[in-house]
Parts: sequence; C-alpha cells; structure tokens
Amino acid sequence: MQIKIEYKIFTENGVPLDRSLVLPVNPENINITESIKSQVFSTIDGSDRSVLGNKDLRVIDISSFFPLYESSYWNGYVFDKDVKDISPRPKYYIDQLESILNGKRPVTVSIFDDSTSQSTTNMDISMNSYLTKFSYGESGGSLDVSYSLSFQERNFVQGFWKTTDVVNEVSLDDRPVEKPSPKVYVVKKGDSLWKIAQKLFGNGDLWPQIYKENEAIIGSNPNLIFPGQRLVLTNVQN
Repeated sequence: MQIKIEYKIFTENGVPLDRSLVLPVNPENINITESIKSQVFSTIDGSDRSVLGNKDLRVIDISSFFPLYESSYWNGYVFDKDVKDISPRPKYYIDQLESILNGKRPVTVSIFDDSTSQSTTNMDISMNSYLTKFSYGESGGSLDVSYSLSFQERNFVQGFWKTTDVVNEVSLDDRPVEKPSPKVYVVKKGDSLWKIAQKLFGNGDLWPQIYKENEAIIGSNPNLIFPGQRLVLTNVQN
C-alpha cells in the first residue's frame, strides 16, 4: 500500500512543479468518514423525527509518524545516492504539509497498492481534497515525529462566479441615468381630465395627478382644458 499526496506549484513563468509527497510509514489505521446531513425536530406529541438531506463531503483521517532514519518499513521514495541511509528528515514533511495547509492548496490523496509495498489494501481511492487539519509532535524521547492529517473532499463549483485579473471600479456617478420616457396626450374635443384618466389608466379618479403634473399648462381651473393641449402623463400611478 502507498499513500500519496499529489499537488503542484507554479513558477513565476507558469511552469508546474510536482511537489507530491509519499508518506514514508503506512499507518495502522485509515479512517474514511461518509455521512448524510440530518436534522432532528420534535413533534407536538413530544416524539423526535429526523429529516435526511444531501450527502456530506467525505473525510479521510490518517495518523502515523515520520521516522528520523530510513528503515525496513520505508518504501516509495528514491533516495539521493549520497544520503541513501537517511530518509528525508521529519522537518521536510512538516514544512511541506504546513505549506499545503496554510496555502490552502488543493491536493489529491491517493491510496493504492504498488509493487514496492510490503502491505496491501482493499481501498483504491483517489480523492480531490483540502488538508483541513495537521497536528504533530514527539513523545517518549524519540526523534521520530508522530502526526495526524485530516483531508476533506473538494467539490468543484462552476457557474456561480468567475475570477478576473482586473477589477473595474465604476463610480455611481458614471452609471447611465435611466429616465422614463414622457408620455404625452393631446387633448381632444369633449375631453375632461376624468375622461382622460379613465381612458388611459382605467381609473378616472386619477385625474388630480394629471392636473398636478400639468398645472402650468392647464391653469388654475382643472375643469377647463382645450383641444390641442399636450399633457404630460409620466408620473401618474394607480
């Protein structure tokens, strides 16, 4: 069995560099949690009921240790010829994992069998995820570093937003002002403000609004309007 944490970083020129890690010591236990969201509520009679929702994101928990020196259980790493007897130091893994965690880097966690492994697994997993928890420490005077990792499944979200390199700032003063187009009615013989309101808006009682908007045209007496007068009806509302 081999456990690999795959991720890449990019240089200033956009060249991808593989920074994948192979965990040196296979853990005794790997826990994979799958669950469904649920909500419990109480009914009037005092009994509880549960409602099931969508599936939660999977979680993989791994605990093991980083050995100070290479040993018989070490596999999956090609050692430098000048330091074959020494494995990458625990600090190497700590620095890498802290970089993944603090940089919020997306990774792929793979658990699989390979020809170099001394143990096998029934699991064949490749999960896109984020490292959400990393704890480590030494105990018992050993210079080996024990650790635990928690990975949460990462689902890609599409269609909700888009990322742009340049943010254009627009002042409210720069926005185009949308004004309603004025509606003009030409008074005909036999018209009154009540008849115009009834004809155009289905409610003759709106005539005071027409008068208020056109008082400068009509004059002081709303009952006297004449054919040919052009009345503006922009602000008449039911």
